[in-house]
Amino acid sequence: MRNLIISFLLCVALVASFLLLGCDKEKSDKTAKFSVSYIDVGTGDCTLITLPNGKTALINCGANIQDYNEKLISYITGEGVNKIDYLFLSNPLDSKISLAKDIIDKFDISTAYIPKISDYAYFPNLSEVVNLLAQKGATVKNPFCLDYIVGEDYYFLFLTPNSHGSEGCSYDQFNMASEPTEAQVKNLSSIIYFNYKGVSFIFGGDADNSQEEIVLENYKLGVYNERFENFSLENIDFYKCADNGSDNSNCYDYLKVLSPKRAIISVGGDANGKPSSYLINRLLEINQDCEILRTDMCGTIKITLSNGQPIITKSYNT
Repeated sequence: MRNLIISFLLCVALVASFLLLGCDKEKSDKTAKFSVSYIDVGTGDCTLITLPNGKTALINCGANIQDYNEKLISYITGEGVNKIDYLFLSNPLDSKISLAKDIIDKFDISTAYIPKISDYAYFPNLSEVVNLLAQKGATVKNPFCLDYIVGEDYYFLFLTPNSHGSEGCSYDQFNMASEPTEAQVKNLSSIIYFNYKGVSFIFGGDADNSQEEIVLENYKLGVYNERFENFSLENIDFYKCADNGSDNSNCYDYLKVLSPKRAIISVGGDANGKPSSYLINRLLEINQDCEILRTDMCGTIKITLSNGQPIITKSYNT
């Protein structure tokens, strides 16, 4: 009888150990699913983020060549994505939304974040995008500074635009203009901060120096710390250069605070002088060890983590 009891207890112990091993494996597999892919779409902008809880985010989906739509959709589906939980569209320019209709048609969208525009007359493409989102049952939100998304081990924080009526509100500047300038259109872009397990990312959209100065002022005043106590704008791990590396964005004082360890520039063959040589020099002057990664030289740039450390994979080598 005693031998039977001992045998039974050993069996229970073995089963328990297998279950625990299975749990550990599941946890490891989930961790492996985190990735940030700066997709090569020429002189456009598209970043795919996959998260361990199964959520996905797509920041912009624009390209300078329409033929990129098949390449983009193929890459996203190849990452095992069939639904996009967070779709961020910085502004209504084709460099940011030209492929949005294809994306909305192919994937279910939970929530889309788009600029607050009172009249779509200037931007029929964006109007069509909003109508398609409504048809698909997606929630559409207009983001403002301090709006956020939070999940297990991660959060997104909108650093701009400032709220209605406040100084420098880019929505007000655009909507009150009789004929909006290109700069006012570009400044509809939200600057987005993303943090996963302490690894920090900034996505600049097309926002120019004026919006970057607002971010610096808000940071100095502790505005962002009202939302996340330990928020820091310094020593950013991955900085997505604004406006495809334009010199009208990515100002020196802003970059000096960020002191990015790595700068990603989405650019292609017809980049019209982008990235600016001044920007490249500026980045290296601020941090001589800054790793500059360009999609025209690296292809799609994918970031994963191993033991908390970023691993960078390029679709082709320079």
